[in-house]
Amino acid sequence: MTFIVDEHRIAYFDVKPDCIRPAIMDDFHTQGQKHLGMPIVCLSPSNGHYVVYRMTDSTRAGRLQFFMDLNLLFVFDNIPDFVLHYLNDD
Repeated sequence: MTFIVDEHRIAYFDVKPDCIRPAIMDDFHTQGQKHLGMPIVCLSPSNGHYVVYRMTDSTRAGRLQFFMDLNLLFVFDNIPDFVLHYLNDD
């Protein structure tokens, strides 16, 4: 597993990392309050990359559910330090 940040600052893993698991809707909110800034990982079927995104105010439950239904959306069990560094380096 390699964590890569490309020339466009898009971060991804080249293979599925051990530190992620399939997402469920409850991962993304607490009593309706979104977990803003939370890292999420989406598998890109076209190239097999596990791309790192983060929750924003514009992230919609319907879109999350769409990707969960396709088994493409994951969350971190424990966020690795290098992912936190990437997310905080904006």
